[in-house]
Amino acid sequence: MDAVINKFYDYMINTRHLADSTAVSYKSDILHFKEYIKKPLRRINEKDVSDYSDYLSKCGKSSSTVLRNLVSLRSLFSFMEKHGFIKQNPMEAVSIPKVDKKLPQILTTEETDRLLNAPAAKDAKGIRDKAMLELLYATGIKVSELIALNVSNVNLRRRMLICPGGRGARVIPLGKQAVSSVSLYLKSARTSMLLSGEESALFVNCSGKRMSRQGFWKIIKSYQALSGIEKDITPHMLRHSFAAHLLQNGADLESIGEMMGLTDTASTAVYKKILENKIFDVYNKAHPRA
Repeated sequence: MDAVINKFYDYMINTRHLADSTAVSYKSDILHFKEYIKKPLRRINEKDVSDYSDYLSKCGKSSSTVLRNLVSLRSLFSFMEKHGFIKQNPMEAVSIPKVDKKLPQILTTEETDRLLNAPAAKDAKGIRDKAMLELLYATGIKVSELIALNVSNVNLRRRMLICPGGRGARVIPLGKQAVSSVSLYLKSARTSMLLSGEESALFVNCSGKRMSRQGFWKIIKSYQALSGIEKDITPHMLRHSFAAHLLQNGADLESIGEMMGLTDTASTAVYKKILENKIFDVYNKAHPRA
């Protein structure tokens, strides 16, 4: 039945257009289950799944890890049922508990300004770093999308970014500060950092090659320290801040989700929850009879 797992993996990548890392995570969960249960997948029943769930808990796995494994199995057996590999889905009677998700941490607008103003745009590296941070916050794209951008994905004259993705490219508006920073980078920094004129990457490292995820991670950490912000800033925190700040200033969830490439309302509703919590926090601290 390894062939079925491989077909399921291909389905995740080519039909559902999941990220490679997500599809690999699904496959890994399923292979661990198969190794534990030691029986053909077509013969799996509800008790097998429940026993595995208990086993993971006894091994000290977190509730979120147990949940992720159950979700992976649910996706697999739904696929197998749909494509005729099994007649009865063993997950139908399995209750998958909900895990309360922690609300993502965001930067305040003042902290965002401090971070974005931390790079000193006096040399090529500083100009590049400023452009990367401004573009990340201006668009809410993922760091993987940021480093995958090519020069052709940016249209500064029309003030827009064309962000490629598994479900198709999406067009995201660019603010004036992002346009200004990226324009300065393209005019006065990128060319001096290149070793070859054939490089298509928008953002390059000091060796003239495409910026890596690890490279950008080091950049954002260095400016966190320089700006004196105590929060553990990650590239994803800027993505969350982009959404929360837009919502705070009147943007609707549907438009925010479209710009971020999110397909379900649950993914964007979390930002509304962040603002609701902030409102209650402000009320409790400021109201004299709270």
